Amino acid sequence: MEKYIQLLFFICLPFIGITQTYPDHFGKGQYNGLSVSSSHEMANNLALNKPTSQSSNYAGNFLSNKVNDGNINTFNATTYEANAWWEVDLGAVAIIRNIEIYNRINCCPERLDNSYIFVSDVPFTTANFDTTRRQATVDSYHIETAGDTINLAINRTGRYLRIQLAGTNYLNISEFRVLGALAQNSALSTLNGAAMMPDMAAASRFLSQATLGYNYEEIEYVNQIGIDAWLEEQFNMPPKSFLEQHLKMTNDVNTVVQHPYDLDYRHYLSFTFYQTLLERPDDALRFKVANALSQILVMSAKEFGIFFNRTYGAADYYDILYLNAFGNYQDILHDISYHVSMGAYLSSYQNRKADFGLGTQPDENYAREIMQLFSIGLNELNNDGTEKLDADGNPIPTYDNEDIRNLARVFTGLGGSATGFPNYPSLPVNFDLSFKHSNYTIPMTMYEDYHDTNEKTLVDGTILPAGRSGYEDINDAIDALFNHPNVGPFISIRLIQQLVKSNPSPAYVNRVANAFNNNGSGIRGDLGAVVEAILMDPEARDCTLLDDPKAGKLIQPLERYTNLLLAFGVNTPSGRFWFRDDQVFDFKTKQSFMRPPSVFNYYSPFYAEGDYVAANDMVSPEFQILNATSGIYYMNIIEDALKVRPFDNHTINDPNFNDGFLTTQYNPDDDPVIELGDEINIVNTQGLSALLDRLDILLCRGHLSSGTRTIIENTITQYQNNVPGYSTEDAVKDAIYFIMVSPDYTIRI
Repeated sequence: MEKYIQLLFFICLPFIGITQTYPDHFGKGQYNGLSVSSSHEMANNLALNKPTSQSSNYAGNFLSNKVNDGNINTFNATTYEANAWWEVDLGAVAIIRNIEIYNRINCCPERLDNSYIFVSDVPFTTANFDTTRRQATVDSYHIETAGDTINLAINRTGRYLRIQLAGTNYLNISEFRVLGALAQNSALSTLNGAAMMPDMAAASRFLSQATLGYNYEEIEYVNQIGIDAWLEEQFNMPPKSFLEQHLKMTNDVNTVVQHPYDLDYRHYLSFTFYQTLLERPDDALRFKVANALSQILVMSAKEFGIFFNRTYGAADYYDILYLNAFGNYQDILHDISYHVSMGAYLSSYQNRKADFGLGTQPDENYAREIMQLFSIGLNELNNDGTEKLDADGNPIPTYDNEDIRNLARVFTGLGGSATGFPNYPSLPVNFDLSFKHSNYTIPMTMYEDYHDTNEKTLVDGTILPAGRSGYEDINDAIDALFNHPNVGPFISIRLIQQLVKSNPSPAYVNRVANAFNNNGSGIRGDLGAVVEAILMDPEARDCTLLDDPKAGKLIQPLERYTNLLLAFGVNTPSGRFWFRDDQVFDFKTKQSFMRPPSVFNYYSPFYAEGDYVAANDMVSPEFQILNATSGIYYMNIIEDALKVRPFDNHTINDPNFNDGFLTTQYNPDDDPVIELGDEINIVNTQGLSALLDRLDILLCRGHLSSGTRTIIENTITQYQNNVPGYSTEDAVKDAIYFIMVSPDYTIRI
């Protein structure tokens, strides 16, 4: 490691928080080690001297054009009227970053209290306040209490902007500024085009959001066919059952092990994930969305008592998410509620109605989590994801303990419906059948004698009458949760955080939630429409927004690793990729496939580093599992993957399998190798600078900073000149390593 001394601080400090400086005010400074500039410096006032109008003229020279004349000492005035308004036409659709409003300075700033900003790509259809708020093309932004100046983050396209009072008063504004860029002049000039043809950096950035990894050829492909066409291909690609892949894997492993009984140990799930991912990288979007859903609708395969020699149950549960990644969220809620794995994990399996003689009550675990984590969350939300507040300014809970108790009574009476798969003899199938002997691939069935048939009241006020069947109660309860207005924004935020950024704007959430609420054909919960809305939104695609302090996220440890494998390709002599990531990642990086420590996932979506992030009303979820120890472990994992082997390939029989855990072991004759032939050839024929150009696009999405690049280039050049035997392959591996442990790669913007 002596040759890395020159890069020690460059590599290590971003992971232990020393170089992550933040400004006192997030107008200019750094976020997660990335420099950002203020909106004032990055955008023009698009409203300056553009055509304006207003609802009425008070008198004299207080006309609508005083609001965008560039002079804060002038102002407009309407008459005293209900829902007074002023609006501007920018002349063309623009990428709008911020709106700045300067209040009247000589009196009456409260006149702008309780006003709304409306933004639309197309003309407003009416001056009516309520109708405009409901217009499909319009986003609204509420100004509750106006100060001297108001700054609103918009981050959407728009041409027509209106400010309108919700009540009755005069409307006075000194200056109304729209900061951004006209679409035809922006880096996203093709946003409104038919194909969204990105350059290579934009294609790489898109793929980093839409996949668990990709190679240079895939970037070129998206660059050639466009984002729309790529998405269409992905949505139409027929999926392969993850369970079927897992059963194929277990058969293959058992052929190697030659155990007298078929085995299905929990590390076989890891084998299946990596084998399938590396064999079928073309099904990239489904892999990404399924992985995201598995961190929202959490069921952890880490539970030894549930999945010992029954990992097929976790694979079948993952199939719900994988096969329905572009399906309907209502179907997912239904299917997981009846799945044996979820029933065993969150205690709805063999959940009995109250027995007052024994003093027992229904288990409340699943009832609580399906509301808190899988559907409606803790507090009532507006459609833009912001919390609704009561008269005292406090969040309004979505449910209380009585709601939990009622829903727990709904989920009573479920038990196993079949047995004998894969290793157990047929046993009597009844309510007392242990989940360990149940067939995990067949949904739980209802045993009416154990179901609470009394009247129940659901969270939305729906009353389930007494005397109904358990199936009727459960299905109606799931429908009520699915149709709750919180579900759209709740799930939209979670998926945006997984795919694009940790801190989406309310406008972004609102647009995606609208797609959840209605896919354009009157269908609610269409995840394909939601995923498309997330990835095609201006806040995801517009390159002018990359400098926003709230842009980006820390890439998850598992995803950083799969990025490496898929970026360059991995080969093994046997064609097998049997990697036990739990042995490496559980302890070291705190994230292995489908093994979160609890139903609350690997990290909380609400986690915010205390000193800087939380203080600026932001969150940094993935940073909850990043610290000095896990950061150093990650660095070592990447270095070993490049310079030793990507992973230990467990493809030979372990003679010590009788310990009850291990069935295969590391095979030194079947080492995986990362393919670096293209990169080595580039260095040999074009030089180190050309290699860094390629890696900038492939790994950093075109955001390798000049400072990082200079350090890497100078360091490798010194090694080439001074280290005996330092080869082109060494240079390529060092370049990849240095980039993959830098914030230029690990922070995706």
